[in-house]
Amino acid sequence: DDAHSIWEKLSASERREFTEMLEKGDVNGLLPKYTPWWLFTVKEPKIQELDAKVNTDFMKTCPEVWKEIPKFSIKTPSETIKFGVMNLLYGYAYTVRYLHGDYKNSSPEFVNTVELLVGKEGTLGGRVFELADTAVETAASRVNFNPEIAISQEFSRSVKQDVYKIIKGPCYTHQNYYVLAALSDLRTQYLNSISQIKQTTKDKNKQPPLSNPSPKISLFCEKSPDLDPKILKLHVRKIEFYLSWCVAYHETEFHLL
Repeated sequence: DDAHSIWEKLSASERREFTEMLEKGDVNGLLPKYTPWWLFTVKEPKIQELDAKVNTDFMKTCPEVWKEIPKFSIKTPSETIKFGVMNLLYGYAYTVRYLHGDYKNSSPEFVNTVELLVGKEGTLGGRVFELADTAVETAASRVNFNPEIAISQEFSRSVKQDVYKIIKGPCYTHQNYYVLAALSDLRTQYLNSISQIKQTTKDKNKQPPLSNPSPKISLFCEKSPDLDPKILKLHVRKIEFYLSWCVAYHETEFHLL
């Protein structure tokens, strides 16, 4: 057994440290360092020709931007929309870091974590924020009510900086690109979750119920994300609304942050 073999090779101090991490729930310390894509920036010369080519390598490292973002149709949008975007970005950035960037096959888990942070008590649930600090801090404080996704105070604080880095973008020429990439990725995870939940429901309906499920199966079922596809669809529309707004107003609304 590989796990047993590795354990045997650990020294007494390494075994003790490993056990302490598990007891504290600090599994993040057991994983290799993860660098999120939004930390990649491009340096642009202060003075450049109008037709100068911009380094677009950052597009290779981040999620693909949704190609069919609808045009924003509200002529006089509320000034508080940008704070809703910030609240949502905290939920996204926290979840990406929490899952160590490995969530392609874990969309329901990804979405469930986002919902815990910015769902019912956040912008996706209809809450309106009047200040940037309140929008970000509200999402961060939700971790205290959901200890199963808590890492550390330092971790939660660092994600606040991530929000501003995503908003700032990779470079001046493409300021809104990272926000669009983040929200597009979030939209994709929600759509994938809806599809997976529907498929899982169909599969369950085809199977006869277990008369006496084992404790392991029961425990797993209790920990499975409890997500309602109808609510997720509404939240997808909210994410699409923010995408449209960001295309039209990112530069003018976020330039002072």
